Amino acid sequence: MNLLFRLTLISLLLTSCVSKKRLTYFQGETSNEKIERISDKPYHLQVDDILYINIKATNPELVDIFNGGTGSNNNMNNINTESLYYSGYSVNAHGMINLPVVGEMNVLGYTTDQVRERVYESLNKYFKADSELFIEVKMAGIKYTIVGEVGSTGTKVVNQNQLNIIEAIANSGDITVTGDRKAVEVFR
Repeated sequence: MNLLFRLTLISLLLTSCVSKKRLTYFQGETSNEKIERISDKPYHLQVDDILYINIKATNPELVDIFNGGTGSNNNMNNINTESLYYSGYSVNAHGMINLPVVGEMNVLGYTTDQVRERVYESLNKYFKADSELFIEVKMAGIKYTIVGEVGSTGTKVVNQNQLNIIEAIANSGDITVTGDRKAVEVFR
């Protein structure tokens, strides 16, 4: 019985351990170097992106139609990703969004700052000079799908304008102990 116990214990110790080297990120020569972004280029809008566009003015009733008819200037704290699917401005297959009064506007390939400027220019001609328009344009989050040996698979949405692979993996509960960190694939 004692021999059987020892053999079982030894076999468990030899087969159930994953070395620390296989679990640690950023190893080797690059681990001591500063990790920098490869590119700080702003995101350019693509088909199926959803925009949050909030238009404010000194008289909120003037811009009520643009902000969902709520009678007040909305802020991003009251809005979740699911409601933006219905109330946000979705970029269609032709790269257009459809704004009240203005109509269709091409936003494909533009940054959110460029869209804000274009919306301002389009709306400014309908308002008096003293209405003081303030326009806010943000992405309604980045949607990505993660599958494999991670803590939580599926489609996720993060409320930020940029996302890297490390953030996506961490947001999904990290790669499990049995996952292969050397075989991560990214599809864009």
